[in-house]
Amino acid sequence: MSAGSAPLDIAGMTAGREAASWNGSARHPDNEPPWEPAELRAASGTTDRRDPRRRPADLDAAGIAPIDWPALWALDPPGEEWAIPQILPRGRECAIFGSAGVGKSLVMLDVASAKATGRSALGEPPTDPVSVVYIDAEMTAGDLQERLADLGYGPDDDLSHLHYYQLQNLPPLDTPDGGDVLEAIVARHQAELVILDTMTALTAGEESSSDTYRAFHRNTAQRIKAAGVSLLRIDHEGKDPSRGQRGSSAKGDEADVIWRLTVTDEQLVLKNTKRRVPYVALSVAITRQSEPHLRHALAPAALPAGTRDTVNLLDTLGLAVDTTTAIAMRTLRAAGHGRRKETVLAAMKLRRDRARAVPGTNCAEAGAEAPEPRAEPIVSTS
Repeated sequence: MSAGSAPLDIAGMTAGREAASWNGSARHPDNEPPWEPAELRAASGTTDRRDPRRRPADLDAAGIAPIDWPALWALDPPGEEWAIPQILPRGRECAIFGSAGVGKSLVMLDVASAKATGRSALGEPPTDPVSVVYIDAEMTAGDLQERLADLGYGPDDDLSHLHYYQLQNLPPLDTPDGGDVLEAIVARHQAELVILDTMTALTAGEESSSDTYRAFHRNTAQRIKAAGVSLLRIDHEGKDPSRGQRGSSAKGDEADVIWRLTVTDEQLVLKNTKRRVPYVALSVAITRQSEPHLRHALAPAALPAGTRDTVNLLDTLGLAVDTTTAIAMRTLRAAGHGRRKETVLAAMKLRRDRARAVPGTNCAEAGAEAPEPRAEPIVSTS
């Protein structure tokens, strides 16, 4: 890890350091993949493909193997797992973009600090603290202190699981050196969630070049995801909002989920522009509340038609609340009550939410929903 790459001392709130330029090499031999064709030919005893003495390459040593089908089918069907409720599925890469001042960084700081302290994130039930790495290339220490205070944090709060790297001399993340450093930071803190704020400030290549973001994926994002760590990157909106993130369209090629954040008088709205994960919604609304302190919460989503009937069916069939969606759909079909996946997903979430509210009850008969928190008018912020 490069010298000086240490998280911000949030308790002390020392002054932020100005970002320094990075003159590291864009590539070095040690980062060549093990399956480089020239290396495989050399390992076979000759560089001439036509030479009859050429030996087969050692694919096992190179770690190249096809899918083991029995092992694949033995896996439990994936259910809904969230690193950030309703926004970032666990172990995936997500991008959030929006216009300047819409509140992207503020919402994500709220989420990061809540996850790291075990508080409620976006109004969901509190969990055990999660190790979060936040790479901030824009705010100063004064900005951070003010925002954390607005969010209800102070010197007595344990922010030790929020590993905040602010305005530091990190190598660009579209280079192998950048990937090495971020991978080392993640390993240092055993992080489960990484937030990059913002992509433009953390890469060195041309923003309009697709090569910049392919290099970011190859050198950094792919390695973070391979470690099972969830990755969220914040970005700016282009001049034409319909065309997505600013710069090259290749920014979205490898992301699993992409959201565009907009603001209305009373809500922040995340509109989905790409999803590889079927249980991600097409839109998510977030309310901003000011009492007892600034916080954000998911607004109730409209239920697909037939959701409550499906809840009753699942209860009647005796399915556990934590049953996977795939098993629930198979059970419903076998009972002659096939339902659309969207409806089953909504019914499963409703059952989980109500079971948490009233433990031990039949989800379809649980008590009334908790009252809605009072929404505050949204004021644009950076």
